Amino acid sequence: MNRNVARLCAIFVFLIPGAAGSLLAQNNMPVEAPAVTKGSNTETPVKPPEKNSGWRLGNALGLPGWFSLGVNHRSRYEGLTNQFRTTALGDQPVYALRTLLSASIQSHHLAVQTEFIDARMYFAAAGTPLDTTAVNTFDILQGHAELKIPALLSEGDELRLRGGRFTLDLASRRLVARNRFRNTINSFTGFDFEYRMASGDRYQFFATMPVQRLPDNFADLQNNQAKLDYETPSVLFGGFLVENRSLVKALVAEFYALALYEQDAPDLLTRNRRLATPGVRIYRQPKAGSFDFETEGALQVGTSRLTTRATDVTDLKHFAFFVHASAGYSFRFWRQTRLSLEYHYASGNSSANTDRNTRFDALFGARRFMFGPTGLYGALALSNISTPGIRLEIKPAESLRAFTAYRSVWLAESTDAWTTSGLMDKTGNSGSFVGQQFESEISWGVLPGNLTLEAGVAYIALGDMPKSLAPQMQDPVYAFFGMILEF
Repeated sequence: MNRNVARLCAIFVFLIPGAAGSLLAQNNMPVEAPAVTKGSNTETPVKPPEKNSGWRLGNALGLPGWFSLGVNHRSRYEGLTNQFRTTALGDQPVYALRTLLSASIQSHHLAVQTEFIDARMYFAAAGTPLDTTAVNTFDILQGHAELKIPALLSEGDELRLRGGRFTLDLASRRLVARNRFRNTINSFTGFDFEYRMASGDRYQFFATMPVQRLPDNFADLQNNQAKLDYETPSVLFGGFLVENRSLVKALVAEFYALALYEQDAPDLLTRNRRLATPGVRIYRQPKAGSFDFETEGALQVGTSRLTTRATDVTDLKHFAFFVHASAGYSFRFWRQTRLSLEYHYASGNSSANTDRNTRFDALFGARRFMFGPTGLYGALALSNISTPGIRLEIKPAESLRAFTAYRSVWLAESTDAWTTSGLMDKTGNSGSFVGQQFESEISWGVLPGNLTLEAGVAYIALGDMPKSLAPQMQDPVYAFFGMILEF
């Protein structure tokens, strides 16, 4: 991407909403929206065929109703001009591919599901920010059995038990999520129990070992080498969630607590995190012609180390937190138009702390719906950040969704790092203003249920903090274009 292309992409941020209204078709792969619009259940990307959902492989093969087979393939071209990371080099266009193959056998009470993932990245050069969030060549994403017991205690309730390897969306997805935009996807091996009442109230408990993706060295990642993922008792993760929908009409309240335990192993270096993260979330779902809101906060306590280096053996007291607040209004025109204001704060680590770590850890959460595209970009994360923003979502036709967003970004602690870039001034003299981010995305269903095109851009006008520490750094500009096939 040359500088002229970069300038065009920046202008494109403001043009997407106006251009969106001229496209017509049906889209069943919507632009990723804020967490308030998402449910709490685990998401399965390849679902059994639905009426009018497009051409389906299972139907074409004449498969029986108890057996489903599906494929989801995404191709995405990404380009980043003006690298902001201290550990990476300049412009890096890449081509990312992700294919998901899912097969399931279902009876009235029992289901067995297997899902394979093949995530690759091509044209990655030396200096490209390449890690296991980008590449996971042909591996088992899910393989589990699920038992459903209806009317266990009363009519309309259901108990669900899962065991094996699975993906997981929890609450707002800020701390535990099945990744959607990212090329690879978090998965866990263990047990998951959920009891849902007829009122909609829900209780969930899980105990797992997070799956460690391989390969984890640059050469193998660059060559898209296939190595089997694994789980280890050196890393344990679990928690519970209570979801209440009957306490106050039209409001949903969630209470959760998460626990992470990890320790170094011969083939795995960790930050020896022993963290407990209790939190609460209250929200009202968006509805045409009405206001909605979401509040969430979580506290994080325990011990952790600052790095994963083998020489770092100092366990620090860990005390951190994050808060989120947003409010929106959904208009009645253009089928679905929503304007919202939002604010995120996640604590950082003060240089005055010599025996404590107060930087919030986002665990296994997703961040695209909060802070912009990940992939080559991923400029913002839920750690050492204070950022208000505004977002406009539109749906001018059943085929088309788009949004544009703006946010100002400060560090929560000026003596801590802009975590995703590596820039840090321990004196705090460079200030805390990172800059202003603009982003837009559009998604168009060309063939209903089978082919979706998506494109987006993100741009940061750098503030005083990065300009002071890295005067040579220019405003980063990112753009992507993708195609999704499902059948």
